[in-house]
Amino acid sequence: MKRHALVLMFLPLLSFGALQVAKSDASFEMLSIDSPLWSKAKSETIPLYPQNAIESANEPIMPTTATLNALYNAKEIAIKISWKDSSASIQNAKDPSTFGDGVAIQFPLSLSKDKALPYIGMGEPTNPVIVHLLKATQRLSEPSPKAGTAITLAPSSVNLYGAELEAYQKAQRSLLKGYKKTFIAQGFRTTTEEASLDFRSEMSYRDGNWHALIVRPLSLGESHLGKNGSGALALALWDGIHNQRDGAKALSAWTLFVMEGKKNNIDVAQKIDMPLIGDATKGKQIALENCAACHQFSDA
Repeated sequence: MKRHALVLMFLPLLSFGALQVAKSDASFEMLSIDSPLWSKAKSETIPLYPQNAIESANEPIMPTTATLNALYNAKEIAIKISWKDSSASIQNAKDPSTFGDGVAIQFPLSLSKDKALPYIGMGEPTNPVIVHLLKATQRLSEPSPKAGTAITLAPSSVNLYGAELEAYQKAQRSLLKGYKKTFIAQGFRTTTEEASLDFRSEMSYRDGNWHALIVRPLSLGESHLGKNGSGALALALWDGIHNQRDGAKALSAWTLFVMEGKKNNIDVAQKIDMPLIGDATKGKQIALENCAACHQFSDA
């Protein structure tokens, strides 16, 4: 079967409104999804649309929405993302046929007055993006350099009882890791994990909704979200029960966010509203260079 690849990572559709990032004097060290601090942050709901880059045997991806709230203080920015999902899909570490629900948020790595926003499909060679990804996965324990590998032994395999056993199990729980990653990308097939660009996160499912929290420094590597009074972000959502992973996902367009009380040096809203001009010849070249190993093209 011949397939025609469509090299589009995010659909060129504009979202509605701007996310207002509320200023806070509080520390975010103990901030959670249910923190009362969120009462200061206005909600903004943005649309996401299916990415159908190739033919798929999976169920069609349906349009959806996500609701965002955001806060910032002198050091960090916190973003809460909520979306409807009929089930909580948790990726099982021992079963490769299961896929977890997930969310990613993407920012331009830098903003410039004389440069357009990056291509929303993972950036461009001269205009990269930073992506923070969360997935609902079975939490696994990791050996600690300080505690040593012995702390990963099952409680039934250690000669501890009472308070000592409770302390051992508490130490084990502290090693449980969920799936969170930061990536830098400069275009198709360039996504590179950057383990040093860490952030704090939380995911919670209740009453048919996922809630995710991302707390990161305003300045993280070369990403400086606090330098301008506004910026751009984009979202991706995966629904694991429908085998969504990698490129099979729902996507938003670039969405404006505005930081309360900060001077706006660069007009990001104008960049988001710029007409989108595609290059079919370049798109065909990228598809032939990167997709031909798995997909056939009628004129190749």
